[in-house]
Amino acid sequence: AAHAGCFTMAFAFTIAKKRIVADKIQTEATLTIENINGMFTITAIHLDMSASIPDISQADFEEMANDAKKNCVVSRALNPDVKITLSTKLLSGVK
Repeated sequence: AAHAGCFTMAFAFTIAKKRIVADKIQTEATLTIENINGMFTITAIHLDMSASIPDISQADFEEMANDAKKNCVVSRALNPDVKITLSTKLLSGVK
């Protein structure tokens, strides 16, 4: 939940810098946890984000989402061995 929330805020900040306002942004995080040397460890996180944003292209949407994924505080704090993936869905507003 912390990663999903942080990513959503990072994405909102990223689009706000370009004077873009979203009608809705929703993100879910799915964790992969494995037993490594007897310790349960997060080995991957998949972020699934959907957003309704007027007047934005799919390419711009995905570029800004990937920028937010890379620069989110939680993403940067995680062990570099944790694989973080992202899927996006633009619900409306495609140019």
